[in-house]
Order: sequence, then C-alpha cells, then structure tokens
Amino acid sequence: MMSEGRMALEELENGDIAMTKTITSTSAPMRLCEQCLTAKPISQFRRRTQSGSARLHQCRDCHNAYERARLARKRQQRDDRRVSKALTQIKNESNSKRLELLCAMLVQQFGGTEGFAAAWFNFHCRAANRGQAAALRSFKAISRLLKYSEENRDDPGDLSDEDLERAVLDETKELILREPELAVAAAEQIGWTVIPATN
Repeated sequence: MMSEGRMALEELENGDIAMTKTITSTSAPMRLCEQCLTAKPISQFRRRTQSGSARLHQCRDCHNAYERARLARKRQQRDDRRVSKALTQIKNESNSKRLELLCAMLVQQFGGTEGFAAAWFNFHCRAANRGQAAALRSFKAISRLLKYSEENRDDPGDLSDEDLERAVLDETKELILREPELAVAAAEQIGWTVIPATN
C-alpha cells in the first residue's frame, strides 16, 4: 500500500512511465480528477450509471461546475432565440395595436420591462461582439418602436387644463408609489413633515 497523496507510477513495455488514475491509500481508495488534477477519495466521483460501478473522471465539484456552465449556456441560447424572434416580430409589425400587444406580451414573458430591456441589451452586446447581423436587427426593432411612440404620443397642447392636471397627478402618484423615499425627501426639502398613515 502507498501512503496517502502519492501517485502510482507504472513502467510500460516500451520504457515510458505512466501515472495510474486510481490512487490507493491506507484509509480509502483515491482517484485523480482529470479536470482539477487533485487526488480525492473515490466517493467524490459520480457513478456513470446508477447500477454500475464505473465512475466519471471528474470529481463532483468539477462535474457540478461544468454542468452549471452548460446549463447557463443553454439558458442563454434559449433567451437569445426568444429575443431574436421578438425583435424580428417588432421590426416587421406594421399594425400599431398588434405591436402594443406584442410588447406587453414580451414584457410579461421576461418578468417586467427591466427584464426584457436587460435581455434585449445582453442579446445586442453578444451579437455585436460576434459581429452578427442580429445586432442590426436590434437597432431596426428600436427604430420601429421609436416610430410607434412618435405616432402615438399625446400632444400636451391638445389636452384641456383638467386633463393635463389629472395626467400630472396620476404620474406623480405613480412615482410616489414606486419610490416613496423620493417623496419624503422632497417634502423635507420644502419644510413639510411627513406623518405615515395608520391602518
């Protein structure tokens, strides 16, 4: 028996020396991970099949890291396909109502506006780094959305004073609900005291 941590060397018929993968010690059999090149107990290597005794050549830590990276790549490819398809649909959509519905659906699919914007931005960066035409499609989709927003923008001059006041009030309420600390800071700056409502 060899001492723990030492590797077995065997001489081949042609005179070369090779390192064996299974390493034995006084306590438990050891094996060399081909990924991290660390000797670990054989129990740290996954079985190839549930019923078999053959083991993988990667330790559990290396295998898990590889699987996490592989799944992340698959997730990224899936998201890239979804974003690419969405950008093509946005770019090609001529009907404004359908464009609104498409954007609402995409925002929901990606977990909100920020999620969709982040997926779009990441897709564009990856496509631009690879020099793909998908980066151009991204700009065409932005151009289509800008055209839509210009066509459907409300002109404040067309609103009555009451409608304009209601629109400003609604926007202010929405901002306060989204960021209450901003409202408290503004109130303190003009000398008001904020008293929270009691339920």
